[in-house]
Amino acid sequence: MCIPDRQLRLEDRRRINASFDKKTLQRFQEIENMDPDFKKHLFSIIDSVIRITKHNRLTHKKTASMGGCWLNYNF
Repeated sequence: MCIPDRQLRLEDRRRINASFDKKTLQRFQEIENMDPDFKKHLFSIIDSVIRITKHNRLTHKKTASMGGCWLNYNF
């Protein structure tokens, strides 16, 4: 969501947080307490994994008739 947190109404914040389980919320809290430079690198890694996953999904859909995805990353 692109709206800054301070502009979200309380009920909207609760609805967003409700979609995360307790362990995920704890992870987010731990990340928030990390050094800003380390967080920058961590989010870069997370962004890369998300980008690769999306790419694999798209590629798999396009190549499913050819027997599967030619690009396969295993994490």
